[in-house]
Amino acid sequence: MSSHFIERKTVAEFLTHAITHSGKTQKLIADELGYDNPNIITMFKQGSSPVPLKKVGPLAKR
Repeated sequence: MSSHFIERKTVAEFLTHAITHSGKTQKLIADELGYDNPNIITMFKQGSSPVPLKKVGPLAKR
C-alpha cells in the first residue's frame, strides 16, 4: 500500500494557485471570461462568490 496522498484544496485555493502561476492578470482573465470588472476573479479566489457552472470550463482553459 502506498503512503502517498493527494492534497485536497478548495476551489478558491486551486484558483488562487492557478491564477498566480498563469502569467495573466486578473483583469485579462476577467475580460476573457466576459466580465467587465476583475473584482469577480478576486471573489472567486476568496471563495466569497461561487464560480458559475457555465464559467468553469472556460476558466479552466485560462
